[in-house]
Amino acid sequence: MSSSESQSTNKSDKFNKSDADVIFQSSDGVLFALHKKNLAIYTGGFPETDTTEADEVIIPLEEKSEILELLFQFVYPPDFPSLAGVPSEVFIQLAHAAEKYMVYIAMPACRARMLFVMQHCAALYTRKNRKGEDLKAIVKYALDHYYMEIIDELTPFLVVLPLKMTIYLFPVQLQTDWGSVDGCVSGSMFYAFNT
Repeated sequence: MSSSESQSTNKSDKFNKSDADVIFQSSDGVLFALHKKNLAIYTGGFPETDTTEADEVIIPLEEKSEILELLFQFVYPPDFPSLAGVPSEVFIQLAHAAEKYMVYIAMPACRARMLFVMQHCAALYTRKNRKGEDLKAIVKYALDHYYMEIIDELTPFLVVLPLKMTIYLFPVQLQTDWGSVDGCVSGSMFYAFNT
């Protein structure tokens, strides 16, 4: 068996029920067998499946198995995963996937966790810590999905950073406003520290 064949036959340990009626495949070749009924109740954005019981169509998804393993847990209550120990790079991908596939329970859970993580990494970012990439990813997530409450929470941290570090994160329509805020704050801080 070739490595590509063995990769495509990997099955999720958690999502491999024999009575499942839809199969998704992650970008790294792991198969997830789920129930259409659960997807219909708890999600609103997965690809439509018009298969009969005799058909076994595998629907490819763009996300890696690590992300889908977490995401699909939100489709089978009441055992939702804890997001507390999830590494930030995985968590941010999970948050985007929850929005993309409209996993109703995962979306607010990810937003709440995003605010908590954001407050932690924003403070570190202002001290030139490597968490800056997390902060940039959180800003992108908030803007991609129109979560202005997250941007509002980030504002105190973002306005003290140089404009060249933050301006590219914002859509063009916000860049003018953000640039004027940054200029005012930077000018005020310069005046305060030099008088």
